[in-house]
Amino acid sequence: YAVFTIKEDFKGHLWAITTDNVSLCDIDKINIEEVLKLDIAENKNALINYSAQFKHTSGFSHFDGTILETPEMHAQHSDVEITVNTKINGKDADGKPLHNDDIPLTVHVKDTFSGIGKIHCSIANDEGKDGEIIINNDKTIVNNGEHFITIDPNSIVTDKNLITELSFDITVSSNTNANKVSILLVDRAENYNTEEKVYSIDKTTPTITASIVDDKPQNSIYYKDDQTVKVSITERNFNGEDVVFTVNGESKSLGGWKSEGEGDNTVHTAEYTITGDGDYSYTVAYTDMAGNKGEIFSQPMF
Repeated sequence: YAVFTIKEDFKGHLWAITTDNVSLCDIDKINIEEVLKLDIAENKNALINYSAQFKHTSGFSHFDGTILETPEMHAQHSDVEITVNTKINGKDADGKPLHNDDIPLTVHVKDTFSGIGKIHCSIANDEGKDGEIIINNDKTIVNNGEHFITIDPNSIVTDKNLITELSFDITVSSNTNANKVSILLVDRAENYNTEEKVYSIDKTTPTITASIVDDKPQNSIYYKDDQTVKVSITERNFNGEDVVFTVNGESKSLGGWKSEGEGDNTVHTAEYTITGDGDYSYTVAYTDMAGNKGEIFSQPMF
């Protein structure tokens, strides 16, 4: 037997032939180095002719192809990119992209050296959205996440029996914050890389209410003391600075917001005291951080 070393980051074909010393021609005229440089798929006849120069030979034996890829080579030739195919409506309190509807995404995956082996895709808060794309040696594709993963056939790039690039579409739908999209690419040499993005969706309209704290009027609409208005807004993605509060049409500042609850049931409250004799009315308007506009609350004159 013979032992030889294949250098790292090799990509090509390995051929072997066994012969004895019985040659049908002048063996010194056979340039094995030139023969081995030939492309196997395109020069099979030349290789057969080489083999035929010997009377006793095993003939050529070979693998379909051999790839040795280091992590460093993988990093140079592999990539995962996630693209948002819709307008971003804002950012949530943690600075993550915030939308007020489903988010269509395109994922582009490539590995141009050893080819794509499999792709794992998951959307954390979307129930049932966890699946894999598996690439077989014959370039056939098994998509066991087809209930939410749609592969674009026009995006597929091949290199002989390898698939080196493809794109697929997914949709983030959960009406939640901090929904993680995770993509894991494993190439045919078992090197891997990951890409993760976090998105928030808020499809819920804010609920706005307001009332006078000491609601004991005289003759329905008259009060003898200063009156405090309590404003309440039910909202997950809240910014108190975006609340528009007016008294007799004049904008007033609300501060000291307090919050209770969680998620879409979080209630934010603040108070404003109206002083001095006079006739008053007030309004409260609010649009949340995702662009959802609540119904304006209006208090008739008192």
